[in-house]
Amino acid sequence: MDVSAFLATADLVALIYESALDAGQVPAMLGTLARCLGADAAQLQTRSMPQWVAYESTTFLDDGSRAADFDRDYLQGWGRSDPLLTLLQESPWRQVHRHERTLVLTCGVERGIPQRRTLRWTMGGAFLQGPLRATVLTLYRRPDSAPFEQWAEDLFGGLLAHIDRAWYSAARLEQ
Repeated sequence: MDVSAFLATADLVALIYESALDAGQVPAMLGTLARCLGADAAQLQTRSMPQWVAYESTTFLDDGSRAADFDRDYLQGWGRSDPLLTLLQESPWRQVHRHERTLVLTCGVERGIPQRRTLRWTMGGAFLQGPLRATVLTLYRRPDSAPFEQWAEDLFGGLLAHIDRAWYSAARLEQ
């Protein structure tokens, strides 16, 4: 890892801990995470346990914009049968999985025309936030991009451990 990549990762780790204490930093953290790992979008979702039902989803694109239409469609539709989530649900917490699937992301309307982005490659991991809640973090790449590489999976796994620790610590501070 070169010095600039190391510094970018160190800044991201600091941002992860800041976002655990300040929800207003979550969009910046997701965007930075996506850019650091070469992703086009990052999604953070909260699921109830033990039913594993998503009740909150926040997705940001690499340009920093929020994909609210995608989140709504995800919660109301195809998120219930997402094959990556089946892998995550059956795996130990914080284990990272890569998966290939094609989905179309609606990311706003411009001049009355829905703007869509097609995504294909996914990588995700999950961690438990108490007995009744799990958090899933998913990264997406476009079809013309390469699948997520092993280095990206390894780095994502390490960052996911930081997110887990940061959010666990923040929850403990709130009690």
